[in-house]
Amino acid sequence: MIPIPLISPENIKKEERHRVLVWFTSPGCTPCRNLEPVMLRLYYHWRKKVDFLRISVDEYSEFAQENDITSVPTLVYYKDGKEVGKLDGIIKAEDIERLLKA
Repeated sequence: MIPIPLISPENIKKEERHRVLVWFTSPGCTPCRNLEPVMLRLYYHWRKKVDFLRISVDEYSEFAQENDITSVPTLVYYKDGKEVGKLDGIIKAEDIERLLKA
């Protein structure tokens, strides 16, 4: 089981967190499952600097639409409450690393 919390949109307070990576996912999404080992490795490497959170687009489709999430997996990176980057589709570890270093 992956330790990245699966949360509801109400629990995201981007403005109160310095750095947040939100992973929009779906239980039936094969690319999402394929991304889990990468996310797990990055979580353990970055968890002291970045909050990692997950949201199910199946459960919170309206929130996903409001945030222009059109495919899964999608990663959205926030710094000080502002979106600074987004990755979607087939996501490579090096692209996530580059995003987190921004």
